[in-house]
Parts: sequence; C-alpha cells; structure tokens
Amino acid sequence: MNFLKGFKTIIISFIIFSGVSCDKNEEDSILDISVILKGESFTLPFVEGEAIQTAKETKYNIEIIAHRGASSYEPENSLLSFKKAFDLNSDAIELDLWISKDDSIMVFHDRDTKLITGESYDIPNTNANILRTLNIGKGEKMPFLNEVFQTLPAGKKIYLDIKWNAHHNSKVNPKSITNLLNIIEKHNRLNDTRLTCFDADYLNKVKERKPELECYWITSDSNSNNQIFSVLERYNFNGVVARYSQLNAELNSYLKLNNKNLYVYVLYSSSDAIFYYKNFNLKGIYTGKPDLIRKGFEEYFN
Repeated sequence: MNFLKGFKTIIISFIIFSGVSCDKNEEDSILDISVILKGESFTLPFVEGEAIQTAKETKYNIEIIAHRGASSYEPENSLLSFKKAFDLNSDAIELDLWISKDDSIMVFHDRDTKLITGESYDIPNTNANILRTLNIGKGEKMPFLNEVFQTLPAGKKIYLDIKWNAHHNSKVNPKSITNLLNIIEKHNRLNDTRLTCFDADYLNKVKERKPELECYWITSDSNSNNQIFSVLERYNFNGVVARYSQLNAELNSYLKLNNKNLYVYVLYSSSDAIFYYKNFNLKGIYTGKPDLIRKGFEEYFN
C-alpha cells in the first residue's frame, strides 16, 4: 500500500512538472487532470492528503487581473488598455510605475522608452512633458498614475508595480513614496490598491508608512523557497506574486498555513489558469487576456 501511495506521488509529480505551456498562441483547451492507477481514479491533490480545488466545484473565487491592462488587445500600460480590461470584465488592472525627472509618477514598464515608442528616453532623467509627447501605441500617451485612478471604476482594484526602485535617485527621493500615497488617498482608493515590487526592502518602506495598504513581494526565478519564507517572516507582506514556473507544493503549503495570498503571472490560456487554480491556493491570476480566462472558468465550473 505504501508503494502504491509513493507511485501515485511520482506520477502526479510527472504530470505537474511535465511542462504546462503558457504560450500566448496555445489553443484554449481545458485541462482535465486525473490519474487512474490499478482501477482507482482520483483527482490530483498536489498537496498530499488535501485537494485544494476539485472539478466538483460549481463556482470559482479568484481575481482576474489584466496585466498592463488588456495588453494582448491594446497597447500595454495605456488608458485604452485599462478601459478594455474593464470592458472585458476584469476584476483588476496591473500597471508599472516610474518617476520622471520632475517627480511625476508615470505608467510604463521599461526604464527606457525605445522598445515601445521607437524613441529612446530614460524616464528618470526626462521631464513628464517630454514623455507625454511619445506615442506608446495607437496614438496613446504615456499615462500619469493620477489619470488611471480617475478612470478606475468603483469596486475595481488596481495593482501598482513599483519599478523606480531600480533608479538610485528615485529610490532615495523622499517625494517618491509620499507622492504615491498622496495620489492613492486623494482618490480614496486605499482599499482597492495593491502594491507590488521586486525589491522587498523598498516595498517594506512603503508598508511601514501605510501598514493598512496591501503589499506583495514579486519573487524572481532565482529565489528559493527558503529565501521566500525568510522575507515573509521578516516583513509583514500580505503575500507574493510568483511566476507560474516557481509554484510548488512546499511554497503553496507555507503560504496557506501562514494566511498569505498567492498570485501567479502571466497566464494566457484558460487550461493553464484552471490547472493552477485547482492545484494551488491562488488569490489571483495575471493575464493579458482576461476575457479568455473568465470564459474558461465559467465554462468549466458551470
């Protein structure tokens, strides 16, 4: 019997780590993962002895977060992309933040504008009025964070990924965090805002300023489970945002046991989304295709 139990674990591990694809062009088919062993059929528990989600559920509870807006359909990090995300019934949008030379909080992913706009400007060393002349796609301008909050529908959430920590002057500038918190509070959206950052030390500085603000550390592929546990024990973050390839049973169990939320990025097919939802205790999924993820969940659980 012990051998049979061990053999199940081996098969389960093989299925889970056999390379579930997150390619944008993958056909949107639904995964139905089960194991049949010597006439016995059972749903993948993944965490031994405990099935986190099963196909028997008739509803799902997860946030669908539009990564840089509905970025598979409209220019990333644009007002057009954010509007499209909510038109497609996203629960939230995610966007990236830099500080311009004149201390404006700009929405853009890369420090240099070349890849998206075709013109090279270093955001931390360029004034906002220059950055606003750039075309980020379909004639859209680089948004101010303030503009995004002005268009954020009631009841929707916003995930702000701080990038400016990578620039020394922006990081040490006391106005950076102050301006960010002022914008959030000005629009009375503290409860709807989530902050994320790869830099745990810097994220904690924000958390110390505003303890009630939900903050999530973005882990990198180089972070081991023990490193993640150490950071979460050192800082009072609400959880982590992890790449799908980082998810594993030990990390999942630790987060669940310690009441920490887990978000996964970036998924583009409903089959992948359902797979990770069933086998991990997910709070939310980042995607550039919120409509496809929503449709997949609704078809699977209804």
